[in-house]
Amino acid sequence: MHEVQTFGILRVPCDSNFKLLSCKTVEINNPDAEGRLILADGVAYAEKTLGSNVIFDVATLTGAQGPTTGKYHGAILSNSAVWEAKVLKAGRITGDCVFPIVYCPELHLSEFDSEIADMKNSVADYHNATSSCAGLFIASHLSSKFSGSWVHLDMAATVASKERATGYGVSLLVGLFGSESNSSYLKFISTSYDSNLT
Repeated sequence: MHEVQTFGILRVPCDSNFKLLSCKTVEINNPDAEGRLILADGVAYAEKTLGSNVIFDVATLTGAQGPTTGKYHGAILSNSAVWEAKVLKAGRITGDCVFPIVYCPELHLSEFDSEIADMKNSVADYHNATSSCAGLFIASHLSSKFSGSWVHLDMAATVASKERATGYGVSLLVGLFGSESNSSYLKFISTSYDSNLT
């Protein structure tokens, strides 16, 4: 008997295979790791349809983020040292602190090896940089032609304190992208951040 997970109205048994927007097939070996499937389609859509050259995904992705960077620092993963530095600086300025985690696809993507699909949706070894691996799963759905910058923020442990939401991430995103908004209010707020980010 297969374990079944519900995604809205869709019921997904373990060992199912899905073809994602990236055209990669994914074997479902962990039905609790469903969010990364949606994020993988999201980054593929941002690249293919929107033509984005900077893709920033944010999620409460893994339980491993808390033990990795704690409840006050989100885990940041990027293919760009420039964007990693920008996000670190924005975190210090806005108070939404972040800390970089290991970006090493050549060592970690093998965690997703599958005999029946291009990859599995969860790692083989839960003691091998799990938070980094989860982010790399998302990045692996960008095409090999993608020459832009990709940034992943895992904020699973930072978004709540006791029974209350912290609002973590809002200031960080305004600090990074508010000046690009059509909102004069967001532009005004981000002005003080932007002058410190350059």
